[in-house]
Amino acid sequence: MKRHLHMIITGSSVAMVGVTGCGNPLQPVMAATASGQPTVAVSRVPLVVTTLRRTVEEPGRIVPREEAVLQARIAAQVTDVLVDIGSFVRGPSGNTQGELLVRLDAPELVAEHTQRLTEAKLAEAELEQSKHALKAARAGQTAVVALIREADAAIKRTMANQERWRSENRRVAGLVKDRVLDQQTSEEIGNQARAAEAHHEEALARLETAGRARDKADADVVHAEGAVLTAAAKLDVARAIAARTATYLEFRSVRAPFDGVITKRSCSPGEILEVGSSPPLFTVARIDPARAVAYLPETLAARLENNGDIVVRFPSGGGPDMKARISRTGWALDNTSRTLRVEADIVNPAPHPVRVGAYIKMAIPLVWTDVRVLPKSAVIRQQDQSVAFVARAGKVRRVIVETGGVDEKNIEIRSASLAGEVLDLSKPQEFLSPASGRTEGDTITD
Repeated sequence: MKRHLHMIITGSSVAMVGVTGCGNPLQPVMAATASGQPTVAVSRVPLVVTTLRRTVEEPGRIVPREEAVLQARIAAQVTDVLVDIGSFVRGPSGNTQGELLVRLDAPELVAEHTQRLTEAKLAEAELEQSKHALKAARAGQTAVVALIREADAAIKRTMANQERWRSENRRVAGLVKDRVLDQQTSEEIGNQARAAEAHHEEALARLETAGRARDKADADVVHAEGAVLTAAAKLDVARAIAARTATYLEFRSVRAPFDGVITKRSCSPGEILEVGSSPPLFTVARIDPARAVAYLPETLAARLENNGDIVVRFPSGGGPDMKARISRTGWALDNTSRTLRVEADIVNPAPHPVRVGAYIKMAIPLVWTDVRVLPKSAVIRQQDQSVAFVARAGKVRRVIVETGGVDEKNIEIRSASLAGEVLDLSKPQEFLSPASGRTEGDTITD
């Protein structure tokens, strides 16, 4: 026999009256009407778009804000260890260096540095010598230029003298021909003319010699300039090597890189250290602020509220609950665990109540923005499915819905369509469940 649910509408409420079918009476769920028929108050609820917020609690731990593993950078011997595990140390501030943690001894390095300083002084002396040689070469070049000018002047003088005696020789030859002068005078004038020619050839040879000397002087200057550059480069190399060894000498003192606490120590006085093979000297951790770390599952990672407020709880009694703000995330998911790393900085001033390594529970805020939601009372679970009931075409319809985020009151509906008016099932939770006998297709009459 077909069942009917008669709906009595009063404002936003709907009263459903059940009638018997097949001789089996329906159990009353709320109250009875004046006629004695059992009634069930059911209201319709809207599907709205809103923002959901909730928090999830994930396990995590406290880690240092920063952590440095200090190792020996030179081969040396430990002479003094000035701190131990649990020691609070100060890092550099302004022009003040970090606190000294350990002293090392390296006599071989000291000797090498002395040698490098001596080599730098030798290179500096060679540079000065090269500069003096360049100065001398340039002076020789200047002297050769003066010789060339002197040779040019001598050529001009000998050319003039040569012309003079040639002219005199022609004049005397005419007078001898006219028997005004004798032949001896003509021969004497000829000798003077030949001597003038010889002086001119000598001057030309001196000019050529001066030119050769100028070429050599120019080459000497270029060579001296190259020697200066070479000596300067050698000095730079020697000084760089000396600076490197001086830097290595500074590594004999191991200092704190920042304010923190010594969490591990692996060195003792007298120990011989080898670079790359010896264990670390210390581990230094910055604990103010400390860093709370938890991991959010991939299914919730996209809903993380960036810069949201979190609450850190210490299940082991390591301290009171602490509020903070999300400082950063790993952004990328871990390939193995498929989780997102979430971090929050926690102020941890002296006496540093929060201990590094403590187990915590972190309440992480999640947000679903602009999602379609129904009250949680409008969705029930049936056979591992989320089910809603709608009033459609005068009948109750059972609709399987895909749900998402949920807060205290509402639940996200991801189904593409949910046509009809959704029924609120908050009061009779068993309404339209198989146990109550009410099923999909029951008639609703307005």
